[in-house]
Amino acid sequence: MAWMHGLNRANSPAASQAETCGYCRLVHLEASGRYRATARTQPMGLLKAVAWFVLQLFKPGSGERESDRSTPNLSLIFPEQGGKIYVPIELDGRPGRTVFHAAHRNPRATIFWHMDGEYLGETTELHDREARPGPGAHTLTLVDDTGEELVRTFTCLSEK
Repeated sequence: MAWMHGLNRANSPAASQAETCGYCRLVHLEASGRYRATARTQPMGLLKAVAWFVLQLFKPGSGERESDRSTPNLSLIFPEQGGKIYVPIELDGRPGRTVFHAAHRNPRATIFWHMDGEYLGETTELHDREARPGPGAHTLTLVDDTGEELVRTFTCLSEK
């Protein structure tokens, strides 16, 4: 059995800025914080994102391999974790847009996109999603059709 220890990054400003180690995995918990949950079972706004320290210790001969568990199917190419992006104002004065880009190992997978708990839509095959993030910190959450989740935080810079 893997040993796990929860670190609630939301309660520690220093921890939220710290680099995570190779054993840290971002998991989602339901509102009480006692059980893991996904956006398929709980409203996105009720989920808590928590970094968990997980050692993948499998019993020899069990057929389990760390590579089976540690390689995600879902990845986000843009924006980078903790990245700063700039979305310019259009020539007509309207706020501009950015394009988020993801990839999935399964070419037929569907990805459901959420920003700051708001549903942005879904993609299949080509996983690009336009959005107009306002200035400040944002959380982008992707969930595929098997329930695999990826959470990325980024900051949108403003002209002001």
